[in-house]
Amino acid sequence: IKKHRITTKKRKIKNSDFNQRTTHPTTNHNKRLKTKIISNKSLIFEFDNSIPSWAITSGDYFFKKFSFEYGHHAASLNDGVPYFGKMLYLREENISHPVPVIIQNVVDCIQLDLLPKIDPTSKFVGLQRISVNGQTSSQTPLPHLDTDTDPSLWTAIYYVNDSSGDTVFYNSISDLTEIYRTTFKQGKIVIFPACFCHQALAPIDGFRITVGITFEWHTDLFKKLKS
Repeated sequence: IKKHRITTKKRKIKNSDFNQRTTHPTTNHNKRLKTKIISNKSLIFEFDNSIPSWAITSGDYFFKKFSFEYGHHAASLNDGVPYFGKMLYLREENISHPVPVIIQNVVDCIQLDLLPKIDPTSKFVGLQRISVNGQTSSQTPLPHLDTDTDPSLWTAIYYVNDSSGDTVFYNSISDLTEIYRTTFKQGKIVIFPACFCHQALAPIDGFRITVGITFEWHTDLFKKLKS
């Protein structure tokens, strides 16, 4: 990791953070992708040891006191499978709440360390969404996409606490054939195209906490996406 902010303060995401543009992408968000993307496991990247142990422990402690809200949904507001969560940042709706230091550090790690390792010639454009998700052993959100309009959006999942519940990737939203899964491990970061169909399985017991970070990233890896 190239830098850390050792501070106890929270701060709000600003448009100038992370070299983010002050305008939204030119993608027409009123149009669906013309073709359905087929998930490709070679575009799912796992990083186990990118966040230092002190930051993982600090984040775990913070989220034990976090104020979750009940009634979040993965697929749609009426999908019938609510779980716990909180939206901290959503670009299109101008939602911007104070971001905990651990999430700031994770975003820095993704932008400054992990993405250049995946594609050194790529460009991180800006954040689209940050959400905190919490699941009990009875809560398995439905398979879903994080976008079906913008192929330049990617998602990172950060596994916050010592829990369980794999993240399962499917062939597509219309073909729920499993193609890959990542095992829950505290401190792990998983990065993949936001248009890949995926599902967060419930933990065996306890409370499963993750942070979902969706961002615009310009990379030639997009050429590997197939419909």
